[in-house]
Amino acid sequence: MKIYEDFKEKYAFFLVQKEEFDEAAVIFWEILNDDGFANELTSVWKVWIESLLSEGFANDAMMVIKQCLFGNTNKRVIHNISLWELYIDLEKSFGTFDTLKLAYQKMLDLKIITPFVLLNYAQLLQNYRFYEDAFKVFEAGVQKAKIFYFMYADFEEKYGLLNHMFEIYDRMIVNVQQQDQIDAYNLYISKVAEHLGVTKTRPIFENAINNFEIEQNVVNIGLRFANLERKFGEIDRVRAIYIHVSQFADPRGDPLRLWGIWEDFERHHGNSDTYKEYLRIKRSVLHKFSILPPDVKRIKELVDAGEL
Repeated sequence: MKIYEDFKEKYAFFLVQKEEFDEAAVIFWEILNDDGFANELTSVWKVWIESLLSEGFANDAMMVIKQCLFGNTNKRVIHNISLWELYIDLEKSFGTFDTLKLAYQKMLDLKIITPFVLLNYAQLLQNYRFYEDAFKVFEAGVQKAKIFYFMYADFEEKYGLLNHMFEIYDRMIVNVQQQDQIDAYNLYISKVAEHLGVTKTRPIFENAINNFEIEQNVVNIGLRFANLERKFGEIDRVRAIYIHVSQFADPRGDPLRLWGIWEDFERHHGNSDTYKEYLRIKRSVLHKFSILPPDVKRIKELVDAGEL
């Protein structure tokens, strides 16, 4: 059966090369309606379209791919991303703005659009000054990847309202995945500092410290926050931040050097009592981490680095 199927496909391609399109179309339609090809429909469509393109018959290829995607009821075919990307490439080369926009929008409606394709769609709309439509595309994109939060906010900053930009960042820091939280907060903080002033970043720092789920991120953002407060001479606030984030930093392995930075701070801005309190907290945290189950991954990192 497989030999027969392969023969039909190759024969149809041969007919295309001979410019015998009517006969080739008949063969391809036979293949597409053959139960033996039920699991190969998308590849058959692609072979048909690409065989036309390879022989320089772009108009015929466009006609076939439209039949494939818009005149088909097979969900596997009409949800095939590679076929849609091929169609978009054809529209870019031979279509119009309206037909290309329709192709992008259909992918979006079918919920099969990839971040890269969605980015191209948004860029197309911007180039033609369809800013409201571009906003909507970015809105759809933020559900797919963190990069679209960044891009959507940047778009609002350039063409929209700052309040909208900050609303997007508010949503971003809640919705991004754990591994992306530090980047999201750092970007938000930098934008608030740029447009509203450094002192307005305090609530965002506090929010980050209270909501990070990865301990090293808590320490990372806490050190940045403490450094900011230190520049303003807020000694008590700096110490309070160190005390809080120290609960997430094992003194036995301190890649961000929290304990060393805090000790240096106490030597320059503290007194004997605050230094003793620093040492007491360090012993307490060390005890807490020493009775916890070992972090195997962290131990391996230290061993690999020659620190254990």
